[in-house]
Amino acid sequence: MLHSKRPKPWRLIALGVFALIGLTAAAAMGLTLKDLLPRESGARTARAFLGAALSPALEHTSWVPDDAPGFLSSILQATKRTLLIAFAALGLALTAALPLALLASERTWSGSSSSLAKILPRATRLLITLLRSVHEYLLALLFLAALGLSPGAGVLALALPATGILAKVFAELLDEVEPGQFLALEGLGASRPSAVLFGTFPRALPDLAAYTFYRLECALRGSFILGFFGFPTLGLGLRLAFEEGDYPTVWTHLYALIILMVVFELGSAAMRRRLKA
Repeated sequence: MLHSKRPKPWRLIALGVFALIGLTAAAAMGLTLKDLLPRESGARTARAFLGAALSPALEHTSWVPDDAPGFLSSILQATKRTLLIAFAALGLALTAALPLALLASERTWSGSSSSLAKILPRATRLLITLLRSVHEYLLALLFLAALGLSPGAGVLALALPATGILAKVFAELLDEVEPGQFLALEGLGASRPSAVLFGTFPRALPDLAAYTFYRLECALRGSFILGFFGFPTLGLGLRLAFEEGDYPTVWTHLYALIILMVVFELGSAAMRRRLKA
């Protein structure tokens, strides 16, 4: 069973404060509803774009070489590359984030007065902050220049910030677990790492898994957007079609992404139910 959590009303207050800050920022910029609506030329483009939603392309709409793969075959290949980059990035991020989260967690070092307990978690939290400070698309530009248009460049661009985000959230989730089982294991003579690993980690696992599934969806969207930088994912075909005003082809790529997201959501929901059972 999931551990019970005490209500924390300050979280609701924090959300209200952030909403108020956002509205204040919009007012400071002088934004009005009119500024958020498209002008006449933009409205025409929007109507043409939305009108193509009901007639997505099922074949090439422009000339391609005779030996070029079929349209739907190229969509499937781009979908495969999108998935591979997303899974590879999340796999690397998860592998690095779990030990970082354990090192950054206050639970791991609670009650210890050693100098290592003072230095290592702070250094780890600083590393986690640095990893998630640079946006993945800026990293994509940097790795594109350093490694060229290779899958490794795209994977690293997504994996590094994801590592920092996962490690931060995982550490917080571990710290929020009720310490009863952890303290019981320590009382029985278990070492602190063992108590965290067997007394805290299993109770946090449903929440850890749920957030990992969410980050997988983020990695999938990130892999799609990498196509805008030239990586051969679904986003590349969408960008090229949009530049040509070929909105039916744009919608084909969008629908491919939407189908992936729906499948992932249904799969992750089923997995979460099994973990909570």
